[in-house]
This record gives sequence, C-alpha cells and structure tokens, in this order.
Amino acid sequence: MKTAAQREKHVRSFARDLNAWCKNPRLDQRKKLLADIEKWIRSGKPRAAAVAAGILRQLGNWYAQHGMFDVLNGRVESWAHLDRVLQYNWWDTRIDPGGTHVLDAAHTLAHALVFGEERMAAWLAARMIRSIDDKAFGSWDLSPFAVFMLELWHRYAGTPRPELDRQGIARIGVYRSVLDTWNDGQGFVTALLNACDYHLDEAVYSDANKEFLTSPYDLFPVDILAIAAVRAKQGLPMPELDHPLMQTPLAKLPPNNTRPRMPPDPLLEAVIEKARKQGFLPADGDVFTP
Repeated sequence: MKTAAQREKHVRSFARDLNAWCKNPRLDQRKKLLADIEKWIRSGKPRAAAVAAGILRQLGNWYAQHGMFDVLNGRVESWAHLDRVLQYNWWDTRIDPGGTHVLDAAHTLAHALVFGEERMAAWLAARMIRSIDDKAFGSWDLSPFAVFMLELWHRYAGTPRPELDRQGIARIGVYRSVLDTWNDGQGFVTALLNACDYHLDEAVYSDANKEFLTSPYDLFPVDILAIAAVRAKQGLPMPELDHPLMQTPLAKLPPNNTRPRMPPDPLLEAVIEKARKQGFLPADGDVFTP
C-alpha cells in the first residue's frame, strides 16, 4: 500500500513528464497526423474514412497532452482541447466500432458523462452492451472499469441492467465497493479513495494490462467524475476527497454550461462527410441511433 506522500510524488512526477513531453519538438507529430488525415480523406480506398478516423484519435492524443499541460498550469480555456479529445474519440468509435478496444469505449463513455454529452454516452453504452454478443469491442475479460461503466450507466439512465454476470466478462474489482456503499456515508468515501488509488496504480506503465495509461485519462479522473455526474443526476451529494488525484485542476471541472468547447473543426467535418459517403454513417440519418 502506497502512502499519501508517495501518491503525491507520483502526481508531481507525472506533471513533470508531461511538461517535458509538451516542450520537446521532436515528439510533436501533429503536422504529420494532419497531413495523413487529409491524405485519407482524399483517398478512394474502401476503408479510407475508418483509417482517417483512427488517425483522428491519434491526433486527439496531442490535444490531450497539451490540454492537460495547459489546464494544470491554470489555462482554463484549454478545457476546449479535452472537449476535442472527446469528439475525436467518439467519432472514431462511431465510424468504426470494430477498430475500438472496449477500454477506449469505456473511457469515452465516462468522458461523455462527465462533459454532459448524454446522447454520445447513450449511443456508446448501447453499443458496448451489444458488443458483449457481437464482439465488436474486444477484451471484456481485461477491463473491470469497462464493466463498471455499464453498471454506472444503468444507474444514470435508469435502463435495464445489462447482463454482465457471464463467463468472459471481468469482475468490476475495486469499483464493486463504490456501488455497494452508494448510500453508506463514510463507507462510500473509503470506497472512492480506494478507487482513486486504483486509478493512479493503473496509470503507471508495467508489463501488465493497465486501465488508465491513455492520455488524458492517466491524470484526468474520469471514473471518479463520472460517479459524481451520476450522483448529481440522482440528487445525491458527492463527498470532497482528500486524495492527490483529486487535488489537481484536472479534477476541478468547470460547469458544463460555461466550460470551454471545441471550436468548429473543418477536419472533423470532412472525416464525417467521408464516412457518410463510404457508408460508415447513415447518409442522412441520426448518428445517435443505437
């Protein structure tokens, strides 16, 4: 069990690494990724739109890193970068579900809940549930967080609980006590603190499969903030948590009605249009229909 001081040191170390990454021009792949997306938009190959959407997700990593760096340094306007990450990741999954890992889908579901994008969240939750049978998203056995997000969506939306108690589906691990102590005062606080510990442990590289390695979810506590969003909808308070993960500006989300949003994005619109033309999206229909 790590001490609070060790947790604080980890968060500070992560922030230093992020600073070094953002300031190293050799690691900046943004121009190359933009050019690659433009190339695939112009391509006549059958899966060009899906490839372009996948590269869009990679480009989202640049916005994730720089958005996190800016927010950590007090630049509130860069929450717009993290909004762009949500948009890019959601559209990548919407255009080509078969290219998405279930953990990525779960991150995006949590992100959508936190940012108040209910239609995005509803489509993802429905698609995740279908994927248990059609296998569009793989590795259900490796992600307690993904299974937890479906349990959380069930509480948020009031939809029937998905059938998650079957072979090949991970147990929800540390998050079980979060659900079991939902109305238990101090027990709920303890469960949340344990979930914060788990989040930081799962953001450290090792040989094992980890759930929060992908930026911005390594230091942006979407699991805890998604829990807060569900409780807010239920009219329940969310306790203040004395934990290093929850003490950075990334845990202090501006209200969604004032939070900076992604500006108009012609590149994203071009990818969406390409996807419509190639049949990855309905030509004129509602993209939020499950």
